[in-house]
Amino acid sequence: NQLFTLSRNRLFTLGGISTRVTELQKSDESKNDHQDQFKIQAMTIPGIQNVSVSASIPGQWISKVRGIYQAGQEEEKSLTYHTLGVDYDFLQTYSLKLLAGRNFSGQFGSDDKALVVTEKAMRQLGFSTPENALNAKLNVRGVEKEIIGVVKDYHHMSLHENYQAIIFYPEWQHKEFYSVKLDSKSFQQTANILSSLEHSWKMLYPSNPFEFSFLNESFEKQYNADIKFGKIFNVFTVLAILLACLGLFGQASFTSMKRTKEVGIRIALGSTTTEIVLLLLKDMAVLILLAGVIAIPIAYISMNRWLDQFAFRINLTWWIFAIPLVSVSIIALLFISFQIIKVANVNPVKSLKCE
Repeated sequence: NQLFTLSRNRLFTLGGISTRVTELQKSDESKNDHQDQFKIQAMTIPGIQNVSVSASIPGQWISKVRGIYQAGQEEEKSLTYHTLGVDYDFLQTYSLKLLAGRNFSGQFGSDDKALVVTEKAMRQLGFSTPENALNAKLNVRGVEKEIIGVVKDYHHMSLHENYQAIIFYPEWQHKEFYSVKLDSKSFQQTANILSSLEHSWKMLYPSNPFEFSFLNESFEKQYNADIKFGKIFNVFTVLAILLACLGLFGQASFTSMKRTKEVGIRIALGSTTTEIVLLLLKDMAVLILLAGVIAIPIAYISMNRWLDQFAFRINLTWWIFAIPLVSVSIIALLFISFQIIKVANVNPVKSLKCE
């Protein structure tokens, strides 16, 4: 029995046109003669821009193969590569950019022994530029094959992982996924298109269920832990900010009450409210700077350790830590100013009587 899972909705931008990608997964590889029939029928449905069949799709694991090396070199120099069987339309369907050479094509009978490699695979094979890799012969498990194209590196898996060294080869027997790209103008007709696909599906595979999900769901599953961590982190961040503000307000209130007599005397001697606020802010500034000296190194180390989980990450710059410090200083200034202005506006006689 054959069981397909139809996944859909990964947004791409091709020449400024957003398109949606839909996939069909097959778990049983009998009745391969039906694959081309389904692809042909799918292409006749209005709104479908392209259809591809492949052994994997972005977000899904792909097999590793060792024993691939340049023809003429020693086998001991072979490294491990990810290999992915695709049809002629895979690169176009997923908008993979060719840096040199060409895509697989039915016009070339020799393409059954042709290969397309990613940039990382090209460099791993020892080529400095995409042009140098073209027409090179590779020994793939004892079979000599030729590189006909080099594509730009792309994220097949999540950003936790680095670019993978992928070698594409034409494969017509062991296909596991259909990928159907929808035209951007047809997004509103997705339900109708899926209904038409289901009709074609049931004609070819009447005993198998028709199931689908969006491609971006495959990617989102890879970030579930990060999304949950982000939500929890945001909740505790808000709580920490509220507690910090309450602490600042309490400290400002305590300081202003403790120095009420001093404020009254200074006002009586002619000091301005601004001078008194700046004087009292110095004490608060020392506490803020001390808190920053303790918190910033801890935050820097923690953030770096979390970012180290990603192969692609941002660099921590000084302003990331300066903004919170300045923000806390501004909040402290507002709290102290509010409290001191209240005290300064009180009659100095009453301030001097304060216990």
